[in-house]
Amino acid sequence: VELSGLDDGTKYYYKINTFDSESSEYEGTILDFATLPRPRISNVRIQQVSNTAASTILVTWDTNTEISSIVTYYPQDNANAARDEVNVALTKGEHKMIIRGLLPQTDYILIVKGRDKIGNEAVSDSQRLTTATDTRPPQIFDLNVEGMAIPPTTSTAQESTAQLIV
Repeated sequence: VELSGLDDGTKYYYKINTFDSESSEYEGTILDFATLPRPRISNVRIQQVSNTAASTILVTWDTNTEISSIVTYYPQDNANAARDEVNVALTKGEHKMIIRGLLPQTDYILIVKGRDKIGNEAVSDSQRLTTATDTRPPQIFDLNVEGMAIPPTTSTAQESTAQLIV
């Protein structure tokens, strides 16, 4: 007998009664089973990673059960360029993944997926993001400062001056 329409994460009780050839009924034992919860992805968050030359993002999300992590992303106008970042470790709760090498100033579609230990798949809603350009702040380096006092040119009591070269 196939039972359908069962709620996930629920405990059910059942009993199987049998009949013999003379139509006598024999009471079965009451047994139980629990359905597994379906995996769900929630709270998908995307943030740009700063101080990187190539556009890089950190994707985080939560799950109610242990699932693998698959992040599929592609430029909005080019689904054929889709790429996947995969982590097969089964994790429950918070997941994190860093996506590197994105095109700068490009609109992307991102979808988070995962599978539990028996193959049930969870899929997030499509997320839209626009990548930044080079997020590294400007830097000043190899700074040299040379200074010296310039003596007065006449013997009168003039003030000394200083010279700095940066």
